[in-house]
Amino acid sequence: MKKAQAAVEFLATYGWAILATIIAIGALSYFGIINFSAPPTQCSIGMGLDCVDYKISSDMVRFYLINNLGDDANISNIRMVSEDEVFCPVQPSSLLFASRAKEQFNATDCISGPDFKATVEIIYQLVDDNEAHKIIGFIKGKVER
Repeated sequence: MKKAQAAVEFLATYGWAILATIIAIGALSYFGIINFSAPPTQCSIGMGLDCVDYKISSDMVRFYLINNLGDDANISNIRMVSEDEVFCPVQPSSLLFASRAKEQFNATDCISGPDFKATVEIIYQLVDDNEAHKIIGFIKGKVER
């Protein structure tokens, strides 16, 4: 009889702990502290060109990059393609990107729903180098209205 009583007490103790955890998670979700329905937002371009800020609105994707390549770079092409295979024109599409500088880029005509995800391809050449390099990254998040 003592083994059965110990087993019931063990299950009851952990049952209350699990119930308290479920209630706490439910309360956090109810008050908006945890949002299970929101997609994760992220802007990740790649090593050397750091995405420091971005905003996805209903008519434009605006993102800011910092050149941490260690040298000035000539960006020859920036291509953004959404998850729906829609090409998004990016401005400026080419520029001389100074080392440690922060530049703004805008992509238009590619938002079609409440969530956005796109692949970003940047082709650049360091000023002191003759070889073209390619970085592929992505931007994803909820469209702000």
